[in-house]
Amino acid sequence: MNDAHSTLTFTGIHQPLYNVALDGVVYQYDGNYPQDQNPLFILWVSGTDEASTAPRQSWQWQAAPRAARSLVRTLDFSGAVDTLTLQAEGYSGEYRSYDLNYTVQAVLANVPRPMDFSLLRLAAVYLALLALWGLRPGAAAWHEAYLTHRAKYRPAVLVLGWCGGYAVCAQQIAALRKTGELPPRDAALLLLLGCCSGPGFVVGCIGGQLFGSVALGLLLYGLQLAANLAAAACLVLFLPKQELPAGQGSSQQKSVTFPQAISNAVQSSLTVCGCAVFCRVVGSVLGQGMPDGARPYLNAALEISAGCADFAAAGSVAGVCLCLSLLERSLEKAVELGGEWLYDTILTGPAAEAAFARVLSQQKLNMEQQFIQQGNVYAATRASAHYTVDGAVSERCSGVSYYKFLCGVQERGNWAALGEKLDALRTEVLQHAELTVSLYGSEDALAKLRTLLPDSRFAAEGRAAAKPYVEPLTPPVNEAFIIDGGVNYDVQVWPMERRSDRKALARVMSYEYLWHNIREVGGAYGTGMLTRAQTEGLYTYRDPHLTESYETFAKAPEVLAGREYTEKDLTEFIVGAVSEMDSPKKPNAEAKELDRRYFCGITDAMLAADRKAMCSVTAETIRAQAADLERGRDVFATECAECHSVREGKNKKGPSLFAVVGRVTTFRRDVG
Repeated sequence: MNDAHSTLTFTGIHQPLYNVALDGVVYQYDGNYPQDQNPLFILWVSGTDEASTAPRQSWQWQAAPRAARSLVRTLDFSGAVDTLTLQAEGYSGEYRSYDLNYTVQAVLANVPRPMDFSLLRLAAVYLALLALWGLRPGAAAWHEAYLTHRAKYRPAVLVLGWCGGYAVCAQQIAALRKTGELPPRDAALLLLLGCCSGPGFVVGCIGGQLFGSVALGLLLYGLQLAANLAAAACLVLFLPKQELPAGQGSSQQKSVTFPQAISNAVQSSLTVCGCAVFCRVVGSVLGQGMPDGARPYLNAALEISAGCADFAAAGSVAGVCLCLSLLERSLEKAVELGGEWLYDTILTGPAAEAAFARVLSQQKLNMEQQFIQQGNVYAATRASAHYTVDGAVSERCSGVSYYKFLCGVQERGNWAALGEKLDALRTEVLQHAELTVSLYGSEDALAKLRTLLPDSRFAAEGRAAAKPYVEPLTPPVNEAFIIDGGVNYDVQVWPMERRSDRKALARVMSYEYLWHNIREVGGAYGTGMLTRAQTEGLYTYRDPHLTESYETFAKAPEVLAGREYTEKDLTEFIVGAVSEMDSPKKPNAEAKELDRRYFCGITDAMLAADRKAMCSVTAETIRAQAADLERGRDVFATECAECHSVREGKNKKGPSLFAVVGRVTTFRRDVG
């Protein structure tokens, strides 16, 4: 299998298929380093069966030659399978990519899979069997009255409430009050202690989805329980003092057994889950055709966990962009709803001000998390802002400057003024400025859209012509920001005109030099060289070093300029660089890429010239380009280390590298 022969199609099968397996998989090129040997590759599996004559399903299959379990893929067809198609592609990650170059001796179907043994699963099964034994018909739990003794109900109700949430706690307390087994004082105390959200919502939804940290979710859940304890301690003196009337709570008929309590708790949880699912379905139906920016507000109004998930997936954008994904038959309704969302959204008033406070607070916290997780991206954006207008706009709209803007807006808290400013901006820009409408679809859909736009709110009449955006750039500076991450993100960026042949140099720099010296020797999690339209740069990701990494950057030109490159090396570098341009994309990503090319003025002729330039790269080209980087080899030694110490409080001529050079400006992440 290679890029020219990447598809395997089997026809006339006419039998059920439960799995498919690869046999004799061999990677045709073993690199010089372990990470380049036997990498995984991607297979897309589709086929036709009794349910559909068109490929009804597509599974992503990640296969690794040395991992036997990964070479078997379970299928889920309906009845007998007629055709089966395997579409292969090379692996492409954030920092590395591999060409598709494998040999497969055989493709097998319905093979026996090896048994997977898991100690954790064994323990889970053992505990489940133990629970079933404890709840057998002859067990005492079915006969002994639950809560016969008052000392039993407090921990039991609390545990059920803390695990299932406030709804379960309230249901249990109501049932016990109805049977007369729970005094009013104890009922009020349990409501204070057990009125909390369950761990599934706090840890999974709030922590995992909204903030991207399960650890933070666990912290929030613990703080929630602590708040309940504090509230109970403060209000215990004000609780009712009534006790159970004489004779109540002793009747065996009214007593609640343990299985009954569990059943009631499960029923309450299922009721809550059913309501959540119903509201989620209603939100999905009502949200069809709505823009992505409006959908989180709708889902949050109907069901809070769905809204949290949508807000977590939303990100900051450096402009106003309305994106709709829809069926072709819904095009007319989409144009109508898009105009309503874009031009009729209420931006002033109490409801809008409350929404501003929530959304901006979430954005600020999300950026603080991203500083820890993707500090190299923000550092590169910050550095590029001094060389290009695009970089300056991106930095102000989604970088450190935008984070400082969010902090300032929150400190001032003048949401009414913010709403008025956004409303005026919408009138000035959205309603009067020129806009572009793009469609990724069929020719029939394009023809229909052209008939809808003149009578829509997106009509071109009365809109001013677009003007080139110009912004003065600030001189480059050496900056450092403090984050509570325990690792560094080292970045060095310089201006460079658009030259596609330098992508080969970037691969040499990334995989032949930086990967070995910074990742393998230095212990950083990642590193590489990036080439953009007007800038180039080197970066490290989750790097334990600072000075050493910049010194490695400085030595790179001399090392690469003096290296010998074989024909095999050149072929690998060129193929890898070209494959990045031609990697397959999903329709949504392809549409965004086409929009980018349109606004950046990138034509098909330019892309063809880029491929030709990359294919003509020689060893002399790479050595010359590496030597051209010589001008920046002493940047750290002459401009940084001479004036700035990497140790806080040990400054030389200028401020510490722990602060912004020339001015003290830092930011920290505060949680809790």
